[in-house]
This record gives sequence, C-alpha cells and structure tokens, in this order.
Amino acid sequence: MMATAFSFVALGLSLFLLSVGKSGRGLPGCGANSGCGTLTKGRWALWLGIPTAALAIPVYLAVLIGMWGEQGHSELRQQALQVLAIWIAGSAIWFIALQALVVRRYCVYCLLIHACGLVSAASILAMRQSVPVGSHCGILVVGMAGLALLIGGQVLLPGRTFAVESSGPVVPAESLAAVAAPPPNPAAPEPLARTLTHRTISLLSGKIVLEPDTWPLLGEPTAPQVVAWMFDYTCVECHYMHQLLHQALEKRKGTLAVILLPVPANSACNPTVKHNLVEHTLACAYARLGLALGVANPAAYQLWDEFLRGESVPQPYGLALKKAQQLADPSRDDFRMPNQLLDAQILAAVQIFQQTHAQTTPALILPTAILTGHVPDVTGLLKIIDRQFQPIPQITVLR
Repeated sequence: MMATAFSFVALGLSLFLLSVGKSGRGLPGCGANSGCGTLTKGRWALWLGIPTAALAIPVYLAVLIGMWGEQGHSELRQQALQVLAIWIAGSAIWFIALQALVVRRYCVYCLLIHACGLVSAASILAMRQSVPVGSHCGILVVGMAGLALLIGGQVLLPGRTFAVESSGPVVPAESLAAVAAPPPNPAAPEPLARTLTHRTISLLSGKIVLEPDTWPLLGEPTAPQVVAWMFDYTCVECHYMHQLLHQALEKRKGTLAVILLPVPANSACNPTVKHNLVEHTLACAYARLGLALGVANPAAYQLWDEFLRGESVPQPYGLALKKAQQLADPSRDDFRMPNQLLDAQILAAVQIFQQTHAQTTPALILPTAILTGHVPDVTGLLKIIDRQFQPIPQITVLR
C-alpha cells in the first residue's frame, strides 16, 4: 500500500533529522548556510520549543498502525486516518510554502519528508472508505484545527534556538583567578611577532580572564568591546557562527573584537571528548595550525580566516594548510602530529570551556553571560552583544 510505504520512509527520515539535530552534527551534504542548515536550525524547525521532526514521528507512527490490516478497519479508525491525512498534507504544504516564500531556501531532507507525506495523505484520502456523510465535516474541522494549532504556534510563539545564560554575580576584582596564559608559540618567527597590547579581558562576570596577546584575534586588538569564542574548525554550526561573527565585526569595525579559543572535538588533544566522529578527525591538526598562524602572524591570519569562511562548509584541512603556507609558511609540518606547546595551548582553551560549563561548541563568552545555540541572524547577535556592553545605570540615593 502506497500510504504505508511512503509513511514508513517519512518516519525514517524524521527520526534521522531528529537524531542529527540532537547530536549537533551537520546533515550529510549540507553546509552551515545551506537550506538544510538554515531550516533545521532556525525558528521554523520548532513548535513551542519542540522540534517539528519530533512532532512528525507520532503522526506517521499512527498512520502505520492505522493502515495495519486495512481490511479490518473500524469506522473510527478510518475517520482518524483521514484526520491524520489532512494534518500531513496541510503541514507539508505549510512547510513547503515557508521554504519557498519566507526562508527562500530549500532543505532536501525536509522536501523528501513532505513529498512522502503528500503521497501518503493523497493515498489515504483516495481510498474508498465507508465513512458516514455527516462525519466528513467533523473530520475536516478536526484536521484544520490541528493545522491551525501548528501554524499559530509557529507564528505567534516562535521557538528560541539559542540561549543566553547569566553567570551570576560579578566576582570582585581582587578574587579573580586568571586562566594560565598558554606557552609561547613555537611557530612564531621573530620578524612576524605580533604587536602586544598587554591587555587583560575579564569575561563571564570575572570567572574568565584572558590576555588577547596570547590568542588569535579577529578585529582590532585595541577594540573597546571584546568577547571570546569557543569553537572547532571542523564543526558545521561553528562555521555558520564564524560567518555571523564576521558580519558583526564588519558592522562594529574598530569597536568589537573576538578572541578565538579553539576547542577541538577530538580526544587526541581534548581529553573531555569521549567519542570521536569522522568529521572531526583532523580537528586537532586544524586547531594547531590556527594557533600557530594566529599568534605568529595576525595579518596573515586575517587573510586565512577570510579564506576559511568563503565556503558554506568548513574548508578541508589540506586546503587550509596549503593556504596558510602560502600566506606565511608558519611551519613545514602539517600539524597532524602532537605538538607539546601547541597542545598545551589547546588544553588551556579546553579548560576555559570547562570553566564556562558550556555543553557544546560554538559558544560565545560575553561579559556577564555565555551564548550557545543557533542565532538566526547578525541583527539578533548584535542585540545580544550590545546588551552585554550597555553601561550599568547608576542609582542615586536621595537623602
């Protein structure tokens, strides 16, 4: 039966989307700024905070259960199948319309689910069923009510795809414990040594204290507003955030800077990682390369960074290494092998990651909070950052 077969395929794809979304990994064949990446991480992928893929699973399961032993269907079961068919067809049209008219990007996986849903729904509605004529109106009302609930929830109560978690009270300056500065970078040639600013930046209400001179930096070293970004060069969502941060830096040129703290998702240099994924195989090598170039030659790093964000997916490590060597030739090594000094710097970034209690990358460390999750656009990101740097209002006590 077509309805059974296509519902089974839609169920499997929905389970796949949900599992990939929970893991934080990117979908195969989809970059951070692709339709898949934008749609599965955006507001339209949620209903009242629940992933829409999770909503689809019980609906398709109900169809499969209802279709089991078709000949023995009761009248009530037939009516329930028609209601489900209306839900499936209506939601498919809704989500396809969103992709075409609102987001103006397409998710191949989502379209496959909707196509299967439309075929399944059409097959159910086309079946010759002995449903009383008077029941048709009730079936339509219930079906449309379910669609109204879906659409209304998404439009009126959009799900939030990111979190800004406060760090609590500000720690007094005298009690600050700065994270140990990483050791000198072995790949820094003397002529390319960066100009030091000797600044100390306090973030997360004083819980994190950083020296920008010892880390790669995006933006002006003397910018009055400085945040820190924990990321992995091989992470798809980090790549999306990377491009968003660049847009923010362009809009706040000269006033905003970002300290880069690489936290590779690979146990070879990050002991907190328990399970290694194939896409992060060269995460440690990538982090070593970034640290070696970023601290040694900031000007070259800016050009290298521009090269990295030029694609919708993270650049392959081989191309990133070749580009770095063209710009500055930081070392003849390819950084695949452990490097005691660079790995110590990576470990310092991992320790900072642990201190923030962030669950995953990317994560942005702000003056009094930490930002995690998927921020939809640069406007939303700048609003979050600007709130963090607003002056604290002075309270005058009248006597």
